[in-house]
Amino acid sequence: MYFLKSLTGLLSLGACLLERPGEGNKKKQELKNLIYQVLPEEDWKLDKNLLDEVLDKAIDIVVSWLNRTIWKTA
Repeated sequence: MYFLKSLTGLLSLGACLLERPGEGNKKKQELKNLIYQVLPEEDWKLDKNLLDEVLDKAIDIVVSWLNRTIWKTA
């Protein structure tokens, strides 16, 4: 459970730090690279391909939430 809490916080923080107009896929890859650098590999206990898929979905969810709440423009 600690892993998921850490991951959620890191994704939110990283998405805010990397926010800029456009370049969605490039920003997503930068955020995934940041997560790989910050979280110790021994905490993953997941296959790298599976973690990659989890990160893709998690990033989409976090960014969608940020768009609806914090970054809301309308």
